[in-house]
Amino acid sequence: MDEAVFYVAEGDPADKHSQESIAYHVSVHGHQQHAAFKLANAPQNGAVLTGTGPQERLFVAQKKKALINVYSWGKESIDQRIPVPEEISCLTLVHHPNTTTAINNPHELANFRLPWLLVAGSPTGKLYVWELSSGALLCVKHAHYQGMRKAVVTRCGTFIITVGDDGRCMVWRTIDLISFTDKAQSDVSTNALFHSMADHTLPITDVVLSPTGQLQDLKVYTSSQDGTVREYDLLTKQLVTTFVLPNPVTSLCLDPASRLLYCGLNNGVIRSVPMYTVNKHNQTLEHIGGLGSIVTVSENDPNLEFTFVNHQSNDSETLVTQLKVSLDGTLLISGDSKGRVLISDIISKQVIKSLTSLNSSISFIETQVLPSDFNDSGLLRGDKKHRLIPNLKRILAGGEERHKHELNIQITDEVEEHDDFHSWLAQKSREELEFKNLSDVNSQITSADVESSNSTELQLKLDKISAAYTALRKNHEDLFEKYKAVIND
Repeated sequence: MDEAVFYVAEGDPADKHSQESIAYHVSVHGHQQHAAFKLANAPQNGAVLTGTGPQERLFVAQKKKALINVYSWGKESIDQRIPVPEEISCLTLVHHPNTTTAINNPHELANFRLPWLLVAGSPTGKLYVWELSSGALLCVKHAHYQGMRKAVVTRCGTFIITVGDDGRCMVWRTIDLISFTDKAQSDVSTNALFHSMADHTLPITDVVLSPTGQLQDLKVYTSSQDGTVREYDLLTKQLVTTFVLPNPVTSLCLDPASRLLYCGLNNGVIRSVPMYTVNKHNQTLEHIGGLGSIVTVSENDPNLEFTFVNHQSNDSETLVTQLKVSLDGTLLISGDSKGRVLISDIISKQVIKSLTSLNSSISFIETQVLPSDFNDSGLLRGDKKHRLIPNLKRILAGGEERHKHELNIQITDEVEEHDDFHSWLAQKSREELEFKNLSDVNSQITSADVESSNSTELQLKLDKISAAYTALRKNHEDLFEKYKAVIND
């Protein structure tokens, strides 16, 4: 198993060299390059990758143009240029709710597969939702008063969270945004919006969700140019904690176990904020903040215990634009406004690897876990039957189109499992381990046949009663004979 990182630059339409930059998909721990995409420039958070391997795609919003460029995995050049109603500032995907199949009934991957929804935000604050399998435009909504910065989706796809330059964080119900019924469309302004959070005083720069898969414990973290990071509880709609940092926060990232919060600042510094602390009185681990409290992050850190300074530069101001943490939480992957992508060790705060630099600010970083049998060789030769995705509609789907709603989806066969001798031995080893006594106590359990003992006891009582009845009957007969003899005399 390996871990890979994908990153893309923002680009500058006025600079010819910055437009020629390449997006890379490389290994985190090794030196292997899995894929490259030419002319892939996107605004901040304006790119999204469906996955790795054949039939996977990269969606990139072209800056200063109303276009979305689509790349196929293994092909460096652009596959499709899809026109959209206006310029797009951010992109994200909503995967099918039933993507994960049952463990005992797996299916093969389809040759042509697409995620469920494509969510996009515009510099005018509009929210667009397309169905990728049909290209239908399901929703157009004025979500923000100013430009939209980023959109994220919960793991289950229930909610879509958007943030913008107006300082608001909006939580939308996915099902209400795309509902086809007339009632849902008439009440969409009141039903689709789940909650609005407007505690920031300046534009919001980033938003992340806690890695938990349960909505009951899901937290939303937002960063802003006002130098604060706010933690919200999604379902209770309450502000949990406000973290105050010494500089405006430009990017945000959360540890996979929610132990540390990493904040990229506008001076090239990355600050790590512990989410738990040890109580000095009872030596227990306690969560920092809560109940709307304010936690001030001190600027004084002479030993650099919570500070990364690898992006700082004396010649010009450097912004930390993107942050990601590796799967095991030991590596921090960061990108800055100069096009550098650094992989730093979280414990030592030292750079252990520097990836190929790009010509402009890093606008998107994503980490992915690759299977042990992943092989990216020969993808171009094996992907000749590639199918283009449907063009994205620029007009909202009407009543007739909604009721018709025809989709072409490939349903694959079930995966045939072939048992072999080694898998049988492994299964027997697991079964033996389940019944093995791993303790030092050799205990024996004696089971008694309760039903048999009860029957024996009842039989003994019955024999005693029968013997007593027989003796009593004999005495009665003897007395009766004596009585007859006395009467006859």
